[in-house]
Amino acid sequence: MSLVKETEIEIVMACCIIIRDDLFYIQQRLADDVWAGLWEFPGGRLKKGELPIDASCREVLEETEFIVSGLQSFATVVHNYKNYRVTLHAFVSKQQGDCPVPVLHAASQYKWIPLSELSDFSFPAGHRQLVGRLSVDN
Repeated sequence: MSLVKETEIEIVMACCIIIRDDLFYIQQRLADDVWAGLWEFPGGRLKKGELPIDASCREVLEETEFIVSGLQSFATVVHNYKNYRVTLHAFVSKQQGDCPVPVLHAASQYKWIPLSELSDFSFPAGHRQLVGRLSVDN
């Protein structure tokens, strides 16, 4: 028996939590986008047959032109929005040394911030769950 209601639309996403020198990369969604103005870790929907870790790398590259490697699985969270059920797979990539300036393709601005300040920003529900887990795990 499936736990997903027949009227629910299942969405599977992946994101990457990029950490450099104890700072976390976040970006603000575009004004005309879903969750406009909210902050997020870069990521997006999986393509058909794509693994979450591969989607995470692809989405980071498409959104920022960053190449991430050495990803480690962090958490999978589920959140319901009206008739949508979103499963978000999160991975962590720890960057060493200087990181290039992102070329933003899906965000209006970005910041590198310490863990202690993540909760000061407005995130979509799934990303908020990740921020909560980061705070507990570190």
